[in-house]
This record gives sequence, C-alpha cells and structure tokens, in this order.
Amino acid sequence: MNAAVPQQRISAVLAQVATVISLSSSSLGLMRLDKRASVRSDAAHNAKQGTGKTSASRMAGAEDRVKQINEVAAEARAILNGITTEYDGDRLLANSLMHQWLASWRPLKTKYQALVAAFVADAPALIAEAELNKGGYDVETPTLEEIEKAFNLDFVMKQIPDSSTYAGAGMTAEINAEMQRRFEAATAAAYQNATKDALQRVAEPLDKLAAGSMSASRIKPTASRTRAACSATRSSAMCRISARCSARST
Repeated sequence: MNAAVPQQRISAVLAQVATVISLSSSSLGLMRLDKRASVRSDAAHNAKQGTGKTSASRMAGAEDRVKQINEVAAEARAILNGITTEYDGDRLLANSLMHQWLASWRPLKTKYQALVAAFVADAPALIAEAELNKGGYDVETPTLEEIEKAFNLDFVMKQIPDSSTYAGAGMTAEINAEMQRRFEAATAAAYQNATKDALQRVAEPLDKLAAGSMSASRIKPTASRTRAACSATRSSAMCRISARCSARST
C-alpha cells in the first residue's frame, strides 16, 4: 500500500503563487463645518439650534484641481481591485498579474505626481484666491505646508508567511506547534474568503448577461456554472491563484 502523500500547507502554496498588496492614498480635506454659519442658518429657518450643519470649502475655486488628483488615485484603486481579490483587509494579487499591475501603476503614479506638483506650485496663489472667495464663512484656508503633506498615493506588498517556519522565542515545542496551527488556519480562512469574493464577482456579470436571454428562475448556481465562470474569465485573479494552488499541492 502506498503511503499517503502529505498535503502542502496552504500558506506555503500561496506564498509561491500570490502576494498580499494594499494601496494607500491621502488627500487634502476641503470641506469644514462653519459653526457660526450653522447657528445663523438655524435662526434663519426658525429651527432648533443644532438642527442644521453648514459647511464651506477651505479652498473655494480649487476644488476641481483636487478632484483631478483624487480621480487618479481612484482609478489606481479600481484597477488594483479589478485584478485582485479581498484578503483579510488587504488584496491578494496573483504573481502572474504583477506585470499587469505595474504596467498600469507607473503611468498613473507619474500623472498623480505631476498633478500634485503643479497644485503645490500654484498653492500660494490658490490660497490667496481662497481667502477672497470664502467671503464671510468662518473656515481656515489650508497652509502651504499642509498642502505639501496632504497628498500621497502608494502601495505596499507583503509576502505570505509560511506558517511552518514560525518559531517563537522562549516558547515550548507544544505552544509553538499550536501557534503554527492557528496561523495556518487563519491563512486558510482568508484564502477561502478570497475565493468566495472572486467567485461572486465573476458570477454577478454572468447573471446579468444570462438574464437577457433567459428567466432568472432557470439560472442555478451549479458546480459546472462555476467552472464555466472561471474558464470564461481567465483574467480572474482568484482563478489563476486557485489553479496554481491546486497544481502545487498535488
């Protein structure tokens, strides 16, 4: 009788085929609550004090410039979300899609930096203009230093750790083994949730397409339909990761 082949840990397999990635961005906050204007508004409307909240722009006249910068950040996030799947609060990116992400990222980052640099260069004039445009609203315009530090767009990548390599200092072998088991279970749960997220995202557009040619009552979530979804969407990040995980674990 052949001895059973030990199954490879999911954390070890994932570490070989995928990377955890997260995108971060920050921007200049434009709207601020004007307490005095809120009080006056409540009085003008014969309303109880505190009923209304009046906000005003801190950089009146520059909103479109900030919007353009934010749109680039939003585009980068949309692209990343489109080729990754949710993974424990971050995103799971198949290594085979890394080139695609970097090819999209570089021009967006360059455009983002150019827009920010132009905005910072024009900031002194924009601040002066905002002081005039805000009229009697009681909100402070941003300082040049605040504007210089406000914008950021970047991403970080983290390797998925192999739970079997964990070794806590000062721990007994029994406790260390339990920690490895818990880390492996957490990785497996995150992977399962990532798979569900990917399959749901693949199934939704297929449902919409199918609804145009047949009634919804005839569409059933079968295993064959799930396989067809992956076959029809080879660009699906989770399909690629799952295929590689299956190949490496056998």
